[in-house]
Amino acid sequence: MKKRIFSIASSILFSLSIFAKQIPLELSQLVNDSELIAIVDIFEVKSLGKSQPGYAKASIREVLLGNVKSELVNINWNGIAITELGLWVVFLKNDADEYLATNGARAFWKVENSVSVNGGCCTPFVVLRPPVSYVDIDPVLVSERPTYVNSLPRGKNLIQVSGIEIDVLKHYIMANSNKDE
Repeated sequence: MKKRIFSIASSILFSLSIFAKQIPLELSQLVNDSELIAIVDIFEVKSLGKSQPGYAKASIREVLLGNVKSELVNINWNGIAITELGLWVVFLKNDADEYLATNGARAFWKVENSVSVNGGCCTPFVVLRPPVSYVDIDPVLVSERPTYVNSLPRGKNLIQVSGIEIDVLKHYIMANSNKDE
């Protein structure tokens, strides 16, 4: 009987954990826990599926924090993280000749193009959608912009969204990093 009660209680707790919210993560913590923050161009993605290991190969476009030995990097994660080719801001930890996600899927931010403040095109912009939206970001850094989102049909792909301009993010990282370069 005790085994059965324990089994039922374990099942209930496991079921509830599936619906639990992620632990809040401050942007400052994500920055300071990372050894490398960079804008990368992902040119290969391999993933075995949800909650499974995956990796990407990328070329470094711009290092925002840290140092790299090569213009090409291998990035590893567990679970679905990088889902498509293109530009991404990545928050990484060094692991020998490869890099690991600093904090799960929240360490990978897809870069889109938005209409700039003066109305021209295009300003690199990170849209605040999951999992980026699970990072606690100071509202002062956030703006709304008409943005070209790759996953929408061509005729309807300019939509108003909240996000962070890459230049604003760069300034934040430089001002809030505790690392000595």
